[in-house]
Amino acid sequence: MTISAFFLPSSASNGTSPSPGSGGDGSGQYALDYYNVAIAASMLASDAVVSLMLGLQLERTIVVSAIRCIIQLTIMGYILTPVFEHAESFELVFLISMILMTLAVVEIVYNKAKFTFTGEVVIVFVSLFVSVGLVSALGVGFAMNARPFYEARRFIPAYGMLLGNSMTGVAVSITTCLTQFMDRRDRIEYMLALGASRWEVARPVIAEAVRVGLLPGLMSMSIIGLISIPGMMSGQILAGAPVLEAVNYQIIIIYLISSSVALASVLATVACVATCIDGTHRLRIDRIQKRGKGNPLIAIGGDFWGMLKDSFIWSWRKLRGGEVRLS
Repeated sequence: MTISAFFLPSSASNGTSPSPGSGGDGSGQYALDYYNVAIAASMLASDAVVSLMLGLQLERTIVVSAIRCIIQLTIMGYILTPVFEHAESFELVFLISMILMTLAVVEIVYNKAKFTFTGEVVIVFVSLFVSVGLVSALGVGFAMNARPFYEARRFIPAYGMLLGNSMTGVAVSITTCLTQFMDRRDRIEYMLALGASRWEVARPVIAEAVRVGLLPGLMSMSIIGLISIPGMMSGQILAGAPVLEAVNYQIIIIYLISSSVALASVLATVACVATCIDGTHRLRIDRIQKRGKGNPLIAIGGDFWGMLKDSFIWSWRKLRGGEVRLS
């Protein structure tokens, strides 16, 4: 590549007139290979330089994160290629969705959360399953006019974006909720002792937790298109899609994300409150633990076992007509 070719448009360098939206390979998008990826990766050296200059000790993290990025996205590419070839296979799309959901739950509970509580794995999974699944199905089916709604090429990318943002919202909401329980323990127990119900006590906790969970998305929505060009819109434009069509897709996705985050945050926070303040209106600090560094698989098994045990005890005592007191 000559210096003049670097600065001049392709039509000026080869004497042809470009067609609208045509890329370097004439197919509407620019063909990229690992050489192009290597050029972008070389720019990560600036991160390492900053880390070394400021003594951040992030060099290892930068390298590991960069390698993980390449490996994970490459694996996803090889997985999604045959999935998109069977675009209308509901079973295949559902399987991919559940795998993504499971990974999101593990990320929330064992990597993002400062505190955990009994049954958090199940609660987070159900909250994300209901909110992301419902909003994705309705949004892709009606707002994006996909027929059927689980058409892989539209559903999986939309589902992934909704899941990623909802995951962050749920993590922030639950962390805020549990932090308030720990910091305001005396006040909450005092109000409960005076006869307040758990929902009267928890209402400001729920409101604050959901508010904090929604704020990042609302802030992003307010500046989108004014200060930043969002990722989905940029990707479609780079792929050769008409700009206004890319704008419409981005608006739809932003609204779906906001709806999904709100629903997931509310469900997870309400369930968190119901777990940490039991049916006898007692604050159960013993159900809140500081996140450790144990094996996630063992912890997940323990959470499921705890939920099953509590459900069995509740059902047994309810059948016998006794007072329900879960461990």
